[in-house]
Amino acid sequence: MKSTKKFLGIIALVAIIGFLMAACENGSSDSSVSKFEGSWFNRDPNNLNTNYAFFTFTDNSFVYQNYSNGQRVINKPGTFTFTDSEITFIPPSGPDQWQGWTTSYTINGNTLFLQNDGYSRSTSFIKE
Repeated sequence: MKSTKKFLGIIALVAIIGFLMAACENGSSDSSVSKFEGSWFNRDPNNLNTNYAFFTFTDNSFVYQNYSNGQRVINKPGTFTFTDSEITFIPPSGPDQWQGWTTSYTINGNTLFLQNDGYSRSTSFIKE
């Protein structure tokens, strides 16, 4: 009886440790893709309705779009990876593949700053 309780206790402990390990991503609270989740806009202050760019992040996927005079001129879907200071935009494979890029970033409240928006421009995007 005593050995059965000890055995069940060990099994319970191993199960708890296993669940905890499965729930952790890598021990860093900054590793969650949820900090990017949503839509981030960059708007031309002189023309708020027709010229703008935005990223929409969902899980580890994104879409980057740019509109000029109400017409979409850029559409880049893909996936991304990141560290605490750099984000890498990865294109899908296929005939319309665009070139991916890596850049430094910061998130401060609802502002995402990219050192390079993919067109060699430093740009801030506001989460809406």
